[in-house]
Parts: sequence; structure tokens; C-alpha cells
Amino acid sequence: MTRRVQWNKEKPGPHSTYEAAETDFAYWNTSRSVPANKLTLGLPFYGYGFGPSIQESYSYGDIVTGFPGSELVDFVVVPNKGTIYYNGLPTIKKKVGFALNKKAGGIMIWQLLGDATGDKSLLSAINTLIQ
Repeated sequence: MTRRVQWNKEKPGPHSTYEAAETDFAYWNTSRSVPANKLTLGLPFYGYGFGPSIQESYSYGDIVTGFPGSELVDFVVVPNKGTIYYNGLPTIKKKVGFALNKKAGGIMIWQLLGDATGDKSLLSAINTLIQ
């Protein structure tokens, strides 16, 4: 099994895709024989910006506050600045469903303080899936 290429500041694009979660889980679970219940799936509550005049790091909360509707997708294009890549609500829910289906040992959030509030909260969405 081929491992995916790690995120690289010099190569713009998504850094924590659902497909990468599947690939990495399979690598450790199947190729390296780590039991599923010993694996933890990481969930990013942050995003990275790429472009000529965009900041490099964003909290998920700042992204959804600044860009209406961004909670429903995994990237936002900022005109004349660049693109921010992150995990929106659909991807976070899909990853949690994957972890539950595979009977993973759990999920890990980096960085909880990056969450949004109300119906855009990633933590609230996760909570509804694991109850």
C-alpha cells in the first residue's frame, strides 16, 4: 500500500481529506497490523491558507464566521488572496462515521478552541453522532 504524500506548505491543497483518513487507517490497521481499537482518527478544527496574500493558519471558527456557508464545504476561495482548506461539517461527520464503522479506538480533535458555536459547531456535530 502506498502512503499518501504529507501536507506541504509549498504544495497548495487539502491537508486532511476523508480519503487520507481512509488510506492512513488502512495503512496502520492492515499493513502494520495495529488493531482498530488501538487507532485514533484525528480531526482538524483548523485550516491552512495558500495564496499570494492570505494568512497561513485559521481556526475553523474564524473561517465560518468570516465566510458564510463555509461550514458546508472543505475550502473557501478568498478573491485576490488565495484559498483556505479545512474540514467542514459534512467531512467531519463522514470521518466520525468512518471511525465508528471501523471500531476505531476513538477520535482526536486538534484544536478544540478552534471550533465554532451554535449549529456550525464541529464538536456538536460529533456529539450527535456518538450518542
